[in-house]
Amino acid sequence: MFVRTGRLEQGGALCRDGRQLRALCSAFGLLAGAAVPIALSLPSVLIGTVAGLAMIGVLLSAFQNAFGKSLGNQTGAFVALAVAMSNVSLVGISAPFWALGAGVIVSTLVEAGTLSEKQVA
Repeated sequence: MFVRTGRLEQGGALCRDGRQLRALCSAFGLLAGAAVPIALSLPSVLIGTVAGLAMIGVLLSAFQNAFGKSLGNQTGAFVALAVAMSNVSLVGISAPFWALGAGVIVSTLVEAGTLSEKQVA
């Protein structure tokens, strides 16, 4: 890694010589040994919270791609997500099955006009 980061041709004066960048990488590597015990001493609830907050951007991007208006069926997809997250079990059948059923029913009822328009096009 150090050889590769030292040979970057973009990034300005810091990357031209390479010594400063390698020193910076080495400093981060040395500090990582001290950071791990500190991170392990934190409460697991705090670690889970920080990890969850770090995933907000990824989750938001995935939702925007999945529920984009140009794709259609946003309401049905959202209902399916909510039912799947509820972990409901009816008649011995788990939530993923009910999520698919609820999503299809809601999409059929709420977005019936958009479905027929897409089939024509």
